[in-house]
Amino acid sequence: MIMNNLLNFLVIFLLVVSALSIAYGVNIRKWYGWGQVFLAFLLGLLMGTNIAERMIAGIFLAVMTAWLGPIAWKRRQQYRERE
Repeated sequence: MIMNNLLNFLVIFLLVVSALSIAYGVNIRKWYGWGQVFLAFLLGLLMGTNIAERMIAGIFLAVMTAWLGPIAWKRRQQYRERE
């Protein structure tokens, strides 16, 4: 029972971190940007029923975070420069 609660909390935490990473932006040039991509991969590993589904979901979420995160980061930086 405790492990189920811990696993549920971990899924929610990783989901929030991944959503914020895509919405707020990921700075790939820094180590914490790659940490955000890794956390998205871990979220994918917690999804699915077998190892193939989990790996596909993890790779998909990591690629989406690494692809969309820097776009949001660059837009935020450009918006700051205009002000």
